[in-house]
Amino acid sequence: MKTISFPVLKVMDSQSNTEEKSFRDFGVCDTLCQTIESLGWKKPSSIQMECLKYAFEERDIIGLAETGSGKTGAFAIPIIQRLIDNPQRLFALVLTPTRELAFQISEQFEALGASVGLKTAVIVGGVDMVQQALALARKPHVIIATPGRLVDHLENTKVFVWPITYDHRASLSRILSSWYSMKPIECWEWILKKRSTKLLRYFRKNDEPICFRLL
Repeated sequence: MKTISFPVLKVMDSQSNTEEKSFRDFGVCDTLCQTIESLGWKKPSSIQMECLKYAFEERDIIGLAETGSGKTGAFAIPIIQRLIDNPQRLFALVLTPTRELAFQISEQFEALGASVGLKTAVIVGGVDMVQQALALARKPHVIIATPGRLVDHLENTKVFVWPITYDHRASLSRILSSWYSMKPIECWEWILKKRSTKLLRYFRKNDEPICFRLL
């Protein structure tokens, strides 16, 4: 059986990397750099530096870092840059275990993508399914979802047509249904086996999200 390898990035101290590098040094485009600067981000954090150098090569990444270290930016920036280069709807999916974290991630995506009109949809429990179905029908660029509610829409919302095959769609529903009982590596093994092209994905441990794209 062929082993699939990818970099595992562990950054426990967000201040440990003192090397002065800018977002431009990692290949972030001028449009996105201007937005980043307007948000007050003067330089990439350690986890962002470690991830960006692999992300723009379309490598698979597992990144581990402490709370508040800039992990969301580490995967949001490459996703938004890919959208700037090649705009398309239903481009990325971010999974998170809590609705609160889903809204936080959405806010950061929309702030980073404001200059290019990035649209997100937050799909979580406790919100009317019809409203969410309408948001999905508008085909946002990025979907941020909790696993259970995403399964509800995959199985019951006819207007939500995710651009993956029927078999992948059924498999995705099954793995999301048992998401919380699975070990992180089990989730990753499924994702890596099911992908049909080499795409950016990002995993965050414990109660934090996994972000990946399936096409």
